[in-house]
Amino acid sequence: MSAAEPHRHLRRVFIGGYRVSDVEVALASLEFSLGQIRLELTSLQRRVNVDEGVIDDQQARLAALRTAESKALAQVALLEEARADSARETAWRIEAAEQEAAAAQAEAQRVRAEHDELLRRLQELTRDLGADDVPERPASDEPESDSQPTPPVVTLLPREAAPEPTAAFETSVELDAGPFDDLASLTAFEQSLAEVPQIAEIYVRSYEEGRATFELQLREPTDVIDAMSSRLPYRLDVTESDARRIVLTVLPLALPA
Repeated sequence: MSAAEPHRHLRRVFIGGYRVSDVEVALASLEFSLGQIRLELTSLQRRVNVDEGVIDDQQARLAALRTAESKALAQVALLEEARADSARETAWRIEAAEQEAAAAQAEAQRVRAEHDELLRRLQELTRDLGADDVPERPASDEPESDSQPTPPVVTLLPREAAPEPTAAFETSVELDAGPFDDLASLTAFEQSLAEVPQIAEIYVRSYEEGRATFELQLREPTDVIDAMSSRLPYRLDVTESDARRIVLTVLPLALPA
């Protein structure tokens, strides 16, 4: 409502001024309009207060979210650092394990080379001892004949039968054998064992006071005593035997007189 609008309803009297009734109506209308404006202002003030409360609440939530974000970022940084430390430690362990494996492999190669060298020396010693033990042929007073010499006749001596075992031996057998006068005789016996088809692997575990302990790995459960008796150029006297252990007395075969 404009300021001039109430004046259209005011009527003048003949003797100066406006009619009282018109003025009262105009005042009442203005007061009513003013009351509505006050109500609207109060409503707006309430809405403003509510909006300010919402804004404050949103700002508080935003601050809380920022705080939570900062904490989360800090935790992420800690986790990343821990992951990096774990990765470095894992890499260090892998490198250490690789170095240890390389050192173990080098040590194994060194031991294998020493073992091969020792076996080579033993074989050379065995050959040298065998050559020294061969007697020289005595000179004959008879003139040599132009004809070719008659080849020597080799007579195979029968071997004494070994006692038959009650059952086949297992694939891993401990063999206690002897006596052996020296390493050369021990090596010769080991080489003879290697010629037995039923024996896959041979390990010399100990050699003491003329007796040796062997570990035999058989290809399958079998009568290894019978196999050795039929193959070895020795006389084998079985002292003890069971499925996993054999005790032998090894003697050279007697030559005919």
